[in-house]
Amino acid sequence: IPKEKNITFKSDAMGGAVTQYDGPGDFAIDFQFKGINAAIKIDGITFWKGGVRIQGFTTGRILIENNQFVDTPGPAIALVDAKDVGTHPTTFGVVHWLIQYNDFSYCNQGVRVVSGNGLLGTLFKNRFNFTVNTPLHIDANTITVDNNEFMGVRNRSKSSIHLSPYKNPVAHIQINKNRLGPEIGNWNGLKYYPPQYYILMDQGKNGHKIANVYIEKNYFYTHRKYLDVPQSAEMAIYFKGRSLDVKVKENTFFEFQKAIINDVEKNTNCTFSKNKIYSK
Repeated sequence: IPKEKNITFKSDAMGGAVTQYDGPGDFAIDFQFKGINAAIKIDGITFWKGGVRIQGFTTGRILIENNQFVDTPGPAIALVDAKDVGTHPTTFGVVHWLIQYNDFSYCNQGVRVVSGNGLLGTLFKNRFNFTVNTPLHIDANTITVDNNEFMGVRNRSKSSIHLSPYKNPVAHIQINKNRLGPEIGNWNGLKYYPPQYYILMDQGKNGHKIANVYIEKNYFYTHRKYLDVPQSAEMAIYFKGRSLDVKVKENTFFEFQKAIINDVEKNTNCTFSKNKIYSK
C-alpha cells in the first residue's frame, strides 16, 4: 500500500464485505509507516480470524468504524510502536484516531494501544461482546473511552480495561459513561464470565506511572451468583500500582464484593466522590 496515499476499505452495509484470513500472524491488514498526512479509513467490513494493525510513524487521520471483528487470534485492532520494523524510528506518530461503532466477538483481544508518543485517540460506542483476554489494553496516553459496552471474558484473571504503564507512561485517560457488565456466554463449547477486575490500574515498569485518569459516570455491575465463580467479578476498580491525580466520580457499582480496592499507600491526589454502591 503506497505510504503517502489515502486508503479506504469500505462496504455500503455493515458486514457487507467479509475478510476471512488464514495466513500467518494475527492481522489481515497490516499498515507500516503510513507516512505524513496519509489517512486510513476502514468502514463496514467483517474481519474473520484476522485483525488490523497500524504500526510505525503514521500522522494522518485514522477512522475505523462500523466493522465486525470475529475470532481473531490476536488483537482485533492494534495501534503500536514500530519496534523492529525495518530501520525506521520506533516511535508511533498517529495524532488523531477514532474507533467507533464496531463489534468485537470472541476475539483474543479487542483493542490494544502501545505508544510512547502523545496521541489523540477516542473509542466511542463499541461493543466488546466476549473476548478471551482483555478487551481494551492501554499502554499509551491521551485517550478517551466513551459510551462503550464491555461483556465477559474467558480468561477471568484479566480485566475489561487494563491500564498498564509497562513500556510508556499512561496519562490523560478519560473513561466515561461506559457499561461494564457481567454477561456469561458460550461459544464453541467454551464459557465466558465476568473478569476478576473491571478496570485494572497496574504497576508500572522502568519508572512509568499512571496519571491524570478520570473515571466518571460509568455503570459497573455483576450478579451475586457470579461471585461464586473463582477469579470472577471480585472488584470493579483495582489500584495495583502507584497513580497520580486519578478521579473516580459519579459511578454506579452494583453487587460487587468490593467496588474499589487501593493497594498503594502513596497514591497522590486521588479522589472518590458521589459514587453509588449497591449490594444485596
